[in-house]
Amino acid sequence: MRSMIVEDDTVSRKILHKMLAPFGECVMAADAVTALDHFMRRLKSAERFDLICCDIVMPVMDGHELLSKVRSAEKHAQVSDLHTVKIIMTSSASTPENVRMAMKEGRCESFLVKPVDRSRLYKELVNLKLITALDVARERD
Repeated sequence: MRSMIVEDDTVSRKILHKMLAPFGECVMAADAVTALDHFMRRLKSAERFDLICCDIVMPVMDGHELLSKVRSAEKHAQVSDLHTVKIIMTSSASTPENVRMAMKEGRCESFLVKPVDRSRLYKELVNLKLITALDVARERD
């Protein structure tokens, strides 16, 4: 699995990295502008991201705007629905409005409240078919 963490908080970024790194390549971006650059460079390559975990509240460009730009770029590149990047929004701002905006029109697959719980994250990754229950069991051993 190739994943990218988009998080302006260093501690949160490192915690998520520790959770995701055992399952494959894990790129970190401290802001959405950098993340969009990483995403665009890989969009048409064989090394596209399988997963993006993205905070909502960030300076310059927030997670909602990044999410919209990612989906627009995929549409422009004619990426089939089966091959779009899976996006899990993460935020301590779990207001109904934030969740609704993130899930609007299927733009993201999941929303997790920070601090992100390892078990909940792994459950979402299994549900999204990015890892298996066996992968989780191996990681916990």
